[in-house]
Amino acid sequence: MTTILSANGLLEIPEEFRKADDLKPGQRCDIERVADKGTG
Repeated sequence: MTTILSANGLLEIPEEFRKADDLKPGQRCDIERVADKGTG
């Protein structure tokens, strides 16, 4: 799945993931990079 980095440096978490994890606006969450650009 792909998402876009906004001009303000924000990432949108796709609805599928927000619903699966019951994420709400303003809620903090952790992100993790699983592969460097150009690998995998």
